[in-house]
Amino acid sequence: MKKLKAFTILELIVAMTISSLLIGTCFFAYQIIIAQFSNYKANTQRIQEVALCNYVLTKDIDHANTIVQPEQGVLLLNNNSEKLTYIFERDYILRTNRAGTDTFRLAVEEMETKKIKLINELGIQEMVTNIEIRLSPKQVNENFHFRKEYSPHILINAEEYIGN
Repeated sequence: MKKLKAFTILELIVAMTISSLLIGTCFFAYQIIIAQFSNYKANTQRIQEVALCNYVLTKDIDHANTIVQPEQGVLLLNNNSEKLTYIFERDYILRTNRAGTDTFRLAVEEMETKKIKLINELGIQEMVTNIEIRLSPKQVNENFHFRKEYSPHILINAEEYIGN
């Protein structure tokens, strides 16, 4: 009788065990890599949102002639009577102008302003000179600090400078 060349059942079980261990290890490594990529993507999106918000706020404050603080948020006024409103909520920042509303999904912990008071033909006017925004450290550990330098023309036209 001739002997057949084949694998024994024991050799097949050992091969299957080794391959299943290898496949299981690769699957868990794949899951870890996907989780790390998801975290990286979320962090990148948060950083981009912070950078965009910082850029837009800086540009808007630089282009504004006057910044005032109504009951809610901050109002930026330009020469051509264009109004731009920022509202700082707990979970987002809204930027509203005549073109529409932009939403920055940043958790605002606190927003503070410093103002100067001027007396002009409109009466006493408080103008914002500093805006400080503290974002929630749970989301992004970042603080914004903006300073508005008013032109001498605006300050000279005021009849009296009251100060901080």
